[in-house]
Amino acid sequence: MKMKGRIFVKKIFAKYKWLLIALLMISMIAVPIVVNILFKFSSAFPAEWSAGDALSYVSGFQALFGTVILGIITVEQGQDAQKVNERLSEENNKLQKIMAQKLLPVVKMTNPSCKPTEPYCTKLFYMPQCKCFRIARSYRGNSAQHEINDVLVNIDSSVEEIKHIKTVEFSLQNISESIIRHIQIDSVDIVGFEGKTELVTCQNSGQGGIGALLAMGDSVDVSLKLYANNAIYKEIWDNDLAGVDVVMHLTNTTISGTTFSEYIEVRMQNNGHYHINYGESLKQTGQAKVD
Repeated sequence: MKMKGRIFVKKIFAKYKWLLIALLMISMIAVPIVVNILFKFSSAFPAEWSAGDALSYVSGFQALFGTVILGIITVEQGQDAQKVNERLSEENNKLQKIMAQKLLPVVKMTNPSCKPTEPYCTKLFYMPQCKCFRIARSYRGNSAQHEINDVLVNIDSSVEEIKHIKTVEFSLQNISESIIRHIQIDSVDIVGFEGKTELVTCQNSGQGGIGALLAMGDSVDVSLKLYANNAIYKEIWDNDLAGVDVVMHLTNTTISGTTFSEYIEVRMQNNGHYHINYGESLKQTGQAKVD
């Protein structure tokens, strides 16, 4: 009730503020004149107090009325100042969040491409076990300066039973204003296709990641190699309506120790068409439809 009364008084004052001030000014001038005229004809208005007493009473009332108005003005200005401070504080918090977001170590995938499914011929001694992956390093051509980070993912079989390999190549680019020193690949999900395969989550068999100093705009090259025994994977990978659908879970670390976890999902077909999602979790079924 008190709050409603304050709001009502504030609305009335806001609507008739200048009228009330004008009435106060008029009363300060007119009341002494009226009192003087009344007491001039004291025979018509007999009173038990003098003109000075009446003027003192009226002056006190005017002072009270003026104090009330000044109080209302002060409260109104204080509330307006509080609203301004709250708005400025909210805008400052938004600016701080924007600035903090620029410093989060975020990477994006660039220049993705895939190769046709190939038979697995070369036996690697460091091949990970089933549903695991391992990160190794290789060099493109004869240049020791062009380092490739190979992510070897064993989807469904023992090392001896691997028959098919699908390679997806891309770059991870630092789009933050921080310097990234390490990109940890926590897990790799092979998204299932409805009616054909289920979601397969492969864990990192080691503690290694991608170590490199990446300033803003710098990138590292990655070659994601998917190994499988089941022929259904080859059928899906080579199907222009299906293709490869992989989600990588990353934890990126800056030189100051700030970390940020993100998800990158890439869907790629042999014809070169691809779609990339960032920070989106898998569908609850862990499956994608084949149109």
